[in-house]
Amino acid sequence: MLQFDFLILKKSLIKNVVLWALYATGVCLVAGGVPLIILLVGFPMSHMVLMPMLMRDQNRTWFAFRQALPFSRADVVAGRYASVALVALGCMATGMLSYVLACTLGPLIPGLPLLGHFSFDFNTPVAVAMVGATLTLTLIMYALVLPFMLAGTYRKAATYIPFAFMLAIFAGIFSLSTVDYTALLPIISIISSAAQSTGGACAVAGCFVAASCAFYLASERVAARAYQTRDL
Repeated sequence: MLQFDFLILKKSLIKNVVLWALYATGVCLVAGGVPLIILLVGFPMSHMVLMPMLMRDQNRTWFAFRQALPFSRADVVAGRYASVALVALGCMATGMLSYVLACTLGPLIPGLPLLGHFSFDFNTPVAVAMVGATLTLTLIMYALVLPFMLAGTYRKAATYIPFAFMLAIFAGIFSLSTVDYTALLPIISIISSAAQSTGGACAVAGCFVAASCAFYLASERVAARAYQTRDL
């Protein structure tokens, strides 16, 4: 199943690389080398890479074709979840690569970043936190999306969930300058304090990623049960 999914993704590899290059360049020109680039690039890229593949399967009824292959329905679901997880990891890596390139090449170009209060300083603890946030949010999003798609029900919900996540992320980012989240939720202050060092950031990011992986695995079990009863 993994091979089947990656053969499909291979056909759009050049398009996705060009899309990443253009999008990441735009983000870096405006925001410079802030670690938030990892999230701003990695999370949307997972949507731009995965959703066309998932919707193509739905529209062309590829799930019915896959049942003609020597795989059980449980194998089909497990393979799809594994594919999505690997692509999510790869998209997070593109976000990290964008950040590294921005910090390396940005200072060489006069006049950047376009928003002057940003800089090109590499911040390891915050970068680690953003890596964890990107992977956590991506896994949670697809843990919510995939059961709907594999069950073949509420397909509109499956397309709206990624947009809701992206809107929430951008709204949260823009509200940082006006809302004191540490005052509203003291636990945020505790987590932020713990993540000030590289070791603390690794521990915090690891906890969030582990929790999202557990949720992702639980989602796979739900999707497998729903797919067992789906009429193909």
